Amino acid sequence: MKRSANKRWYPNLYTFSVSGTVDNETNSECIKREIKEEIGLDLEPKELFTFRHFDNQDNAFATVYFAISDKNIIPDSQEISEIKLVSLGYLKKDMTTDSEKYTLPFLEGMKIYWQKYGVELPK
Repeated sequence: MKRSANKRWYPNLYTFSVSGTVDNETNSECIKREIKEEIGLDLEPKELFTFRHFDNQDNAFATVYFAISDKNIIPDSQEISEIKLVSLGYLKKDMTTDSEKYTLPFLEGMKIYWQKYGVELPK
């Protein structure tokens, strides 16, 4: 998904489909809430891995989750300016040849994903 132009961090860049935590919730509670708020789906995602990201815009731990759904995505226009469905193979190639259109946390997280899973879906 592409972040909307009004986002404070990484506007107009592609990134993970949901993000952001609140102090009084667990990662699991957060991801379910954010999925519903940002893309309009009720899902039970599987936690894949956590990594630390640090750059001049962000210093955080990020947890990557995975879920599959056959329901239509309903993007929140305040959060998302574009949804683009692509294969993992296409994404891996595009992130190499056109990396400036992706957030740094997404690039880092997907590098770990490629090392763990290649272009296959997690089991």
